[in-house]
Amino acid sequence: MKAYLVGALPRTEKLIKAYRDRAKNKISDTALLSELESTSRAYIEVQRRNGFAYIIDGMLGWNDLLRPFASSLENVVVNGLSRWFDNNFFYKAPVITGKLSLRNRIDTSPFFHQFIETEKRKIVVPEPLTFAKLSFNKFYSRLDDLVYDIAQALAHYLRQLGEFAQVQLTAAYLVSGKVSSEDLELSRSAVEVLRKTVDAELMLHLQFGSAEKNLDNFLDFPVDVIGLDMFKTRVECLRGLETDKCIFLGFVDGRNTLLEDAAATVSLMKKVASMASFGELHIGPNCELEHLPHEYALKKIEVLGEVVKLSGESL
Repeated sequence: MKAYLVGALPRTEKLIKAYRDRAKNKISDTALLSELESTSRAYIEVQRRNGFAYIIDGMLGWNDLLRPFASSLENVVVNGLSRWFDNNFFYKAPVITGKLSLRNRIDTSPFFHQFIETEKRKIVVPEPLTFAKLSFNKFYSRLDDLVYDIAQALAHYLRQLGEFAQVQLTAAYLVSGKVSSEDLELSRSAVEVLRKTVDAELMLHLQFGSAEKNLDNFLDFPVDVIGLDMFKTRVECLRGLETDKCIFLGFVDGRNTLLEDAAATVSLMKKVASMASFGELHIGPNCELEHLPHEYALKKIEVLGEVVKLSGESL
């Protein structure tokens, strides 16, 4: 059993103030960077202390999931606020004005994964079709050409960022209710591009929607881990499942401050383990914890730490 997070953590009040002070020229870039590093290190340590198998740096310097990658692409600008699925969060949509390619030098300033041991280091990036669907395309006449160019650029991007134990592809569009069979095949083929170049455990994380309808299709993706939002996907749909892939169960709600009971969560994990066959069982939040206040994100992490302890003997 492995526990870990699947997305950004919330900025602390102190870090929020540092960003505001920087916007008003009250502090320097160096001072802001120092606060970012300090907060990232604290989040890294709390994950390590709770026995997480993979650790993220908190993604505190990211404006949204798409921005670091989008800002590293030629012929892309970010402009205009769009809603982040059915949340009260917004992102600046990438606007694609020409053929995509990765810049010669990418901006690594938002990243602090160098403080994480390589065997636990994790990064979260958008799945290629999700990135395409969340962008404004003003150049490509064919969706598949756009998605393949995104996949190629993302592969180069990940290589430049360094070594990781797990690479997560956040694929919220695939469970948005708008996906077609052609979309699923296009996404699968784009992920295959990454599979050929990424030397790490590869995870497809399906948040904000039910994976039940297309679960068999997702199991055909060339990834090692399928991540499920268990507040949208019924446990019962896993009955009889047989796969060599690892299954990640998002049993901790990243959009609700109500705290889960660790013992009850372990019981749910036992139920899944008794009704399905898979490579490994992974556990964590259903989505990023940045939707929560800082103190509640820490409490959710502590719940997962307790799940790790309880499941060590019982699973």
